Amino acid sequence: MPAIPLTQLDLAILLLLLKAPAHGYLLQQRLVEVGHPVAHGSIYHSLHKLALRGLIVAQRRTATDAPERLIWCIAAPERVRIQTLCTRWQTRLLVQRNKLRKQYSQTNALLEQSQALLKALN
Repeated sequence: MPAIPLTQLDLAILLLLLKAPAHGYLLQQRLVEVGHPVAHGSIYHSLHKLALRGLIVAQRRTATDAPERLIWCIAAPERVRIQTLCTRWQTRLLVQRNKLRKQYSQTNALLEQSQALLKALN
């Protein structure tokens, strides 16, 4: 059975978990803070998918003043591989962003030229 490719949400979760273990709701809050709002169910779907692939593990934590939670963290044997994966993903995003900026700049220049031409014709 072929491996299911990782989604951007999966990679974002892995990136957050590289920084620190967290429970699902905290991951959702962090994603909202960085401008990537996501449905609650989507977070847990990704977490379970990543756990089935052996990339992350969960630990049950209980506190006297809070409900039991699953705290997710990167599986120790996968840490280096995930760091490499996330670095590649970030690099690809930066390349895409630079291409889009260049395209925007070119489009903007063409728009300004066409506006100047229309103004000269009127």
